[in-house]
Amino acid sequence: MVTIKRILCPIDFSSFSRDALEYAQVFARWFGARVTVLHTYAQPGFLEIVVSMPIPIDRDALQQHMDKFTKSVGATGADVETLLREGDAVAQIVDVAASLPADLIIMGTHGRGGFDRLTLGSVTEKVLRKVSCPVLTVTVPPDPESRTGASLFTQILCAVDFSDSSAAGLRYAISIAKDARAKLALVHVIEGPPDPERDMPADEMPEYLQKMVQDAEARLRQLVPAETRQVCQVSEVVRFGRSYVKVLHIAQEQRADLIVMGAHGANLINTMLYGSTTNHVVRQAGCPVLTVRVA
Repeated sequence: MVTIKRILCPIDFSSFSRDALEYAQVFARWFGARVTVLHTYAQPGFLEIVVSMPIPIDRDALQQHMDKFTKSVGATGADVETLLREGDAVAQIVDVAASLPADLIIMGTHGRGGFDRLTLGSVTEKVLRKVSCPVLTVTVPPDPESRTGASLFTQILCAVDFSDSSAAGLRYAISIAKDARAKLALVHVIEGPPDPERDMPADEMPEYLQKMVQDAEARLRQLVPAETRQVCQVSEVVRFGRSYVKVLHIAQEQRADLIVMGAHGANLINTMLYGSTTNHVVRQAGCPVLTVRVA
């Protein structure tokens, strides 16, 4: 059973952070959690003052703007507090997440494909690499019905590669699916060709590939307890291909409103050079993605 009592929601006053805050309030109402809304700012440096003569930041006015922005999202019965911090956004988010401690961070991204594909320079991507708690990245606002008491999610997709990180992700997917009475699809993607060392006649290949699929489906079925299947409709989907491509395709095919994925700490760090399935999905998904990290 997943427990979520403290939710951290960093905002930058954009429409994307508004969407994230809406999700945070719905999650808070759903789990009985408290939301800490965080905004970070930096005072202008000496050269900025000399060159552009900006107006120094008025902390009181910024706090009022933050309170107004938070209230404008709408009252949902959630327990919400605001926190204003000066300094580097990533460092402050990581520090606050650790000090609360946060059980979940909910952050907006700047639309589908909103990460800079070349530099990966967004705050959200950096936070994903540095925090230990799960992160829900949001590109779209929640369905209006979820604000009036209806379920937040109806179709959940959980990507499984049988690693420890995907096992952690599956625990969250199962817990949320049970609470939401949502459908849950376990997706496993088999990448690459069959064992090149296996000398096999061409006419035997289809049977061999079918056996690989059946074996993977059997392993997926073993991961979900019987009591979960009594509450939720669970399906197993196995495909061949590039993992992130297939996960995104199946999510669109099934109209998933949440994707859950595990992520190794090392994989997230290496995205600076190589990218990973998780980060590709986070960048391109048309629905929220819950990333559960295993260090």
